[in-house]
Amino acid sequence: MALSPAGTLRTVATLHELYARARAEDGFAVTPKGVAGEEKLDTYWTEGEGAAKIRWPEPCAFCRCLEHLGKYLTGNRLKGHCANLERRATGHYPNPEHSRVKHCPC
Repeated sequence: MALSPAGTLRTVATLHELYARARAEDGFAVTPKGVAGEEKLDTYWTEGEGAAKIRWPEPCAFCRCLEHLGKYLTGNRLKGHCANLERRATGHYPNPEHSRVKHCPC
């Protein structure tokens, strides 16, 4: 537990609310169940219906990930999270040369 400036104990719910607000302001989507919720979402995007939308084994999967997850994340967090999801789904990171040499049709 943490002490507030006034010296009183904050409840766990209050800490979770502050954490969720800070993450939302920092470019993260707020998940309802913390780490367990994030893991569930990552599984959705790498193995579930989200993976079917992104079609990881096909070319331009990284661009499709940016398109779908761009509703929930922004900036470098979006690119980093999509790179980590691609690693988790396929076993490799996106090819940085792909976007420099080939323009995705998506």
